[in-house]
Amino acid sequence: MCVFTEHTAAPSLTVVSNWSSSDSCDLTLKCTGLNVSLISSCNGTFCSQEGGDRFLSISVNHTTVSCNHSNPVSWRLTTMELEPLCPLYRGKS
Repeated sequence: MCVFTEHTAAPSLTVVSNWSSSDSCDLTLKCTGLNVSLISSCNGTFCSQEGGDRFLSISVNHTTVSCNHSNPVSWRLTTMELEPLCPLYRGKS
């Protein structure tokens, strides 16, 4: 049985790859918290995630992607704006 007594550390959110043009965009983002990470692939309108577990998640809200790392004691969030990385996200707020 695992008992959590420590607050979570802030997760990291990094760009693995980025390709964009005026009408297309492909982003790969990595969200990492402690010993767990997940990859998110975004195409300018939708992001999907691979990996992770119940304590690590990634989500997209308009032009912001968020990486959330949690445990039963606390949670921490790291965010990144998508507009500078992908022109297709401009104006979607």
